[in-house]
Amino acid sequence: MEVARKEISRQRFRAFLNGFLLGSGTSLILYSSYFFWIVSWLVYTKVDWNPMFVSTFISSIGVTFIILSLFMEIFQRKRNFEKKLKSIYCRTFSLGG
Repeated sequence: MEVARKEISRQRFRAFLNGFLLGSGTSLILYSSYFFWIVSWLVYTKVDWNPMFVSTFISSIGVTFIILSLFMEIFQRKRNFEKKLKSIYCRTFSLGG
């Protein structure tokens, strides 16, 4: 019983880690595209800009996308859990599905 709990815990951690890495990779791509967009805009407009402000702004965008990806992972898990519950309920009461 204890071994099964540990295995379930490992599987949950792996699923979380995979979702987090996927979300982080997506965030990194978006983060880098925003970085190049902002730098090119600043170069194009020739604004006397503060690098600290730009780096803080870009970092906040990256952190926002990472947090959003975590929430998306949580909601996806909830949806999958609800589907499993519905399937078990239907099989239990012979409703099909």
